[in-house]
Amino acid sequence: MSQFKTIVTLIAWFNFSLAIAGLIKFLPLIYLLSLSALGMPPDLGYEVAGAANSDHQSHYAWSLDLISDTPLIMLVWMLVLWTLRKLCGRTMILPWRKT
Repeated sequence: MSQFKTIVTLIAWFNFSLAIAGLIKFLPLIYLLSLSALGMPPDLGYEVAGAANSDHQSHYAWSLDLISDTPLIMLVWMLVLWTLRKLCGRTMILPWRKT
């Protein structure tokens, strides 16, 4: 494998990892939404830790920060996909595929 192909493949794997990390970061938000839908109280860990601000909003405010950088992650992911397409002539969303 040439050095160019190795670098392109490595970049494709990093880009794939970015996409996976972008999806995984929504797991806590899904967890909190399911707790809210079921009407369950916040985790006991919050109460035991003795947070300075113990209102309901502060427990869930951190989850909104998770989605604030999503447009930037998508922009970087799509720019890298576009660059890889220009360099090698194919879109490498799944880097293990050879087609």
